[in-house]
Amino acid sequence: MPPLMPADGDDSTRETPNRSSGFVLGKGVFRQTTLEHLRVPGISAVTEKHTRFLREAIETVTFTLLILFIIHFAVQSFRTDGQSMEPNFHNDEFVLVNKMIYFFQQPQRGDVIVFHYPFDIHKDFIKRVIGLPGDTIHTTSSSVSINNQAITEPYIRVPVNLEDNTWKLGPGQFFVMGDNRDNSLDSRTWGPLDKSYIIGKVVITYWPITDLGFINTYPAVYAAIHPDH
Repeated sequence: MPPLMPADGDDSTRETPNRSSGFVLGKGVFRQTTLEHLRVPGISAVTEKHTRFLREAIETVTFTLLILFIIHFAVQSFRTDGQSMEPNFHNDEFVLVNKMIYFFQQPQRGDVIVFHYPFDIHKDFIKRVIGLPGDTIHTTSSSVSINNQAITEPYIRVPVNLEDNTWKLGPGQFFVMGDNRDNSLDSRTWGPLDKSYIIGKVVITYWPITDLGFINTYPAVYAAIHPDH
C-alpha cells in the first residue's frame, strides 16, 4: 500500500532542511544546530585575554587621570617674582603650594602662603603669616609684637618697619609680612588679609635644584604667643 500523504491542514510536517537559515524544520518547532564543531581551538582563550588586558588598561588610565585631577587641584607650582621674601626666597625660584591644607586646618603663624592680592586679584603674592584672627599686631620702627609680646625673627633680612602702628585682627583675618621687611608690600601697608584670598601654603622650593628643600615655618618663634583676650 502506498504511504499516506499528509492532508492539508495537518500539524505534522516532513522534516525538510532549511539551507538558508541553518535551522531544521520538524514537528512544528525550530531546532538550532550547534556550532561547537566550527570553533577554532584557542580563539576563546585569546579573546578573554585581550578583553582582560583592555579592561585593566582602561582601569589604569582612569586611575591615573583621577590622580592627576586630584594633584591639579591639590598642588600648584608658582614662580617667585621679586625680592620681598629675601633671604629665604629668591627671584625666579619655583615653589609648590598645597592648596588643600587650609580646608582641614587654619593657617598658622610662620606659614609661608601664596594669595591673591586683595586690590588686584590677578596678582599673586607670597608672604609669611604673622598674625591670626583675634591677634593684636603692633609694629615699631624695628620690632613686631603679637598680643603685647615682642618676637625675635631669625628669618628676616633687616628688622625695620615703616612706622609705629597697631592692628586688631577680626574673624578670618590674617596679618602677613615679607621676610625682606624694607622691600615688601604687605599688611603693614594695605591691612589684614582675608582668608578668602589665600590660595595655599608653600611647602617646598624645587627649582633651581640647588635650592631644593622644605619650608621652615619657625614654630619656636611663636610657641610662647597666647591668644589676645
